[in-house]
Amino acid sequence: MIHSTIISWLLLWIIVFGIFFIMKQKGKGITYTNNYSYIIIYFMITTTIAIKLFYFPHNQLTFTPISVLAIVLFYFTTIYIYKKIPQIYKRPVTFIKKYPDHYWAQMNYRYLVSKSFDIIFQQTMIIIGVFMLYNAGLPLLTTIFYFFLLFAFIHLIGISTAGKALGMFYFIASLFGAIIFPILILSFKTGFIYSYIIHYSFYIGAGTFVWIRNHKKIRIINAGITRKY
Repeated sequence: MIHSTIISWLLLWIIVFGIFFIMKQKGKGITYTNNYSYIIIYFMITTTIAIKLFYFPHNQLTFTPISVLAIVLFYFTTIYIYKKIPQIYKRPVTFIKKYPDHYWAQMNYRYLVSKSFDIIFQQTMIIIGVFMLYNAGLPLLTTIFYFFLLFAFIHLIGISTAGKALGMFYFIASLFGAIIFPILILSFKTGFIYSYIIHYSFYIGAGTFVWIRNHKKIRIINAGITRKY
C-alpha cells in the first residue's frame, strides 16, 4: 500500500511540474514575472489537490508567535534586499540574458510573490512525503536517505539543463534540503515554517550572490582599464 501511495505522490509531483513547464513554454508569456497570476492560481489549486489526495498532518503542525514572527521578519528582510541590492549593485545583464529562466537573478518583486506559491506546493509535498514515510515506520535517518536519493536524482537532471555551475548549485542545495527538511518537519511542530524559509532563502541568496559578484567583476574590469590609460 505504501509503495503505491509513494508512486502516486511522485507522479503528482512530476505531472504538476510537467504541466508548469508546458505553461511556461506554450502559455504566451506565463512565467514567474509575466502573467504571474496564473502561476499563483495554478499552485494554489495543485497544493489543494495534494492535500485532498494524500494524508496531510494538520494536527502535527502548528503556528506559534515566534514562528509567525520569523516568517514576517523573513518577508520584510527579503523585500528590503530586493529594494537595496539594485540600488547598490549593477544589474547582471549578461547573466540574466544567458539564463533567462532563472528568474531569481532578476530581483523582480513579482517573482517573490509567484515563487512563494511554487515553494508552498513543494513544501506541502515534502511534508506529505516525510510523514508518509514516518507513519510507515521508517526512522528519521531512512527518511532522510530516501529524500537524499530523490532530490539527488531530480537535480542531477538539472546539471544538464541548467549548465554545470548552476546545476551544481541546485544539486548541492537540494542535498542540504534533503537532510534539513525532514529533520525540521519531524522534530518541531513549527519546523515546516523554518523549512519553507530555508527553501525560499536558497533563491534569495542566489540572486544576491549573482548581483554582488557581477558588481565586483565590473569594478575589477573598470579598475584595469583605468590603470591601462
